[in-house]
Amino acid sequence: MAPRSKRHPKLLELIALGDGAEDIDSLAKALNVSGKTVRRDLSDLRSLGFTIREHGDPRSPKKLSLDGQPLSELKLTYDEAFVLMLYRLGNSSLEGTVFGQAATSAFAKLDGMIGPIEKDYLRRMMPRVRRNSVGGDYSKHSEVVEALTLAVEDAKVIEIKYRSANRKEPLTYDIEPYGLVEHRGTLYVVGHSERHREIRVWKVDRMIAAEVTRRSFRPPSDFDINEYFGGAF
Repeated sequence: MAPRSKRHPKLLELIALGDGAEDIDSLAKALNVSGKTVRRDLSDLRSLGFTIREHGDPRSPKKLSLDGQPLSELKLTYDEAFVLMLYRLGNSSLEGTVFGQAATSAFAKLDGMIGPIEKDYLRRMMPRVRRNSVGGDYSKHSEVVEALTLAVEDAKVIEIKYRSANRKEPLTYDIEPYGLVEHRGTLYVVGHSERHREIRVWKVDRMIAAEVTRRSFRPPSDFDINEYFGGAF
């Protein structure tokens, strides 16, 4: 199952493009998830302020529509626009370069196409990933990264197989992941280790496998990933 940060934009896009023709079953099939997951995602999106309406015959599956369809003039999908704005919110590396002025102008146009609800949604996503620099290529670890993202979003304990620098054989750890951090091109996960009974940092590229469990946890309310990671090294 894809994490919510991937499903939500795709779900919004399907409803918007469906123009009132999509229902729970068709969305579940398109996203390869259960109807229960779609209903939960719809509830999440409504709580964030998206107006998703149900209509149709009460005796048949309700059709869904989305009030307002931004981005139509740019012909961008929701996930394309979201990733661009997410990059803009978390990265200012183009400032001061020859491309800086053009980037500022382009993002200003994009900013005008995205409504306040969408912007608020993106700002809610930002704390999940901290970036310090331009990142590396994690395509070979995509399944691990996806599992970690899902565990962070849903506050689920995740089991990882981890090969440390001083061991030949990997060890298995159960961790409560608080967030992902990109530092100098390397991706890390910060969380509480049940084995060590303390908060630790793990390099994602040392993870051989990661599996989300059904066990939930409650992240400490006073934990600040930026403050912690700033002194982790």
